[in-house]
Amino acid sequence: MPLYVKGGAWTNVEDEILKAAVSKYGLNQWARVSSLLTKKSAKQAKARWNEWLSPTINKSTWTREEDDKLLSLAKIMPNQWQSIAPVMGRTAASCSDRYNELIEGSVAVAQAGDVNLNAESQPARPDEADDEEMELLAEAKARLANTQGKKAQRKARERMLRETLRVSQLQKRHELKQAGVSVKSRYSAAELNHIPHERAPSAGIYDTSEERATNESRLTEFDKKVARAGVENAGKKRKNKDDDTEKAQQKQDLEVAAEAVNTLETEQLKRRKLNLPMPGQETNAEAVDDRISSSVAAIKSRMSETSALASAKDGNQVLSQPKSGSETRKDAKKERKMLRNYIAESLSRLPPPRHHSDLVLPKLADDQESITIPTSAVDPDAGERRRMLETLRLVDEEKAKLRRSQAIQKGLSVPHPNSLLGNKLEGLDKLIADELRRLVSSDYKKYEDPRFSAALVEDLAEDVFERIHSQIDNEVHSVDNEVFSELHPRVPSVAELPPFSKRMVEAHKDLTSENAALKSSLDAQYTSDIESDKKIARSILDAAARYAQQCIDVKCYENILEEEKVAIEARSARLHEMVDSVIHSEHAIADRLKST
Repeated sequence: MPLYVKGGAWTNVEDEILKAAVSKYGLNQWARVSSLLTKKSAKQAKARWNEWLSPTINKSTWTREEDDKLLSLAKIMPNQWQSIAPVMGRTAASCSDRYNELIEGSVAVAQAGDVNLNAESQPARPDEADDEEMELLAEAKARLANTQGKKAQRKARERMLRETLRVSQLQKRHELKQAGVSVKSRYSAAELNHIPHERAPSAGIYDTSEERATNESRLTEFDKKVARAGVENAGKKRKNKDDDTEKAQQKQDLEVAAEAVNTLETEQLKRRKLNLPMPGQETNAEAVDDRISSSVAAIKSRMSETSALASAKDGNQVLSQPKSGSETRKDAKKERKMLRNYIAESLSRLPPPRHHSDLVLPKLADDQESITIPTSAVDPDAGERRRMLETLRLVDEEKAKLRRSQAIQKGLSVPHPNSLLGNKLEGLDKLIADELRRLVSSDYKKYEDPRFSAALVEDLAEDVFERIHSQIDNEVHSVDNEVFSELHPRVPSVAELPPFSKRMVEAHKDLTSENAALKSSLDAQYTSDIESDKKIARSILDAAARYAQQCIDVKCYENILEEEKVAIEARSARLHEMVDSVIHSEHAIADRLKST
């Protein structure tokens, strides 16, 4: 805790002066507040307000739950009372005193010569009403009653002197002018109204005489503005803005401080509410008491062990320091950052949203009439409608491509119609050649040369196209059957075969069934063999892993054994040296005693 020597304990008079000064000067001007207290510094005044007089301080009696929470936090953050205080909702001095009270069993009484006494966190001592305190109180009342301030009075006096000087100078010039003496109020240097060795630029091709009057009027307005308000200074404007901001902040601080002082006085006048435990909370209170006593016992035992270890160690060795509050806050920030990264990564793995709209109609009972909704009333999503139209367009394009000729579908080049032969054909061949030339000419004009003069053949409708293809397939199938029947004679059926051939067919069926049975049995055997092989392989791998781990353990224990042997030898040598030194000292002492 901080150590203050100046002033000693606080009195009730000093507390009242401090509250009145805070209500006037705010919570930032502690030097001005401490000027009203001759025995206290600015740091002491600030500490007294933050640790005792502030309305936000909780001065109520400590409960069992708060004691339990305080002991738990002291285990996590030992001696970090500034970090524990915000969690408990009390001051650091109050938390430290309560912790020492729980550990030692009683409140330590502050003595007069105690250097660790923190007067700012202790109650005020009674007033003695001596002359020094009465003088201090009277001076504080006088200064606090002066609402105008010394600076404002000085500024008003200086302003009055400047006005008096200006009036006297005007009166003097007026009297001199009446006497015939002309006196200028301001002596300006000779004005330079020409430019030496000036070379006027030649006139341009455009007439600018109309702009002169406008420029002169703007220049006159600018001169009047400068004469009236002066040239605008950005730095001065910024300074005035900063001053206004500072004044507004001071006013706000004063309002907050005054409200805090009023709240403090109101709470002091009010009677505190009597907080009694509920009838069913006695068992909980006993459990909390047991937990507090066990925590205190554990802390005492740990403190005794720590003191014993500290006494046994060398003076050069330093005990490990607990983590500071800044390190704890850094760890908390790191955990929050890791949590944010984890949440962002989880959200990034979510699938993209699907925009799908559907109309869900309620289910009606049998006796209710159905409601007919016209199709035009349902307006689908614009994006969904565009996707449907695009899909239909692509389907139509694919169907149109399929209705093209086979040469175009395969990407083959279309020959020139004039290169086709067929002038000497007759009859059906001539009709076929003419139809071929007409189709080739149409494709050539569509896909090769649009300037070629030929009639275009329109694409067939889809139903006509399918009907023609089905007829062609039927004709081709019938022709294939006729050609096959001509090339190959008819094979007799099984009923027309001789008896020997029938027995051969039955024997073939039996062999086929036996083959299927053997194949199924072999597949089952093969599956079982594969499973057994996998189990054996897994057991071999597990045994190999265990063997490798055992080898590692054996090697580690061998290394530990070697290190232990070296340590034992070194320790035994050190002990032998100590024994030899003790024996040597005993012999030296015995020789000294014999000589005496």
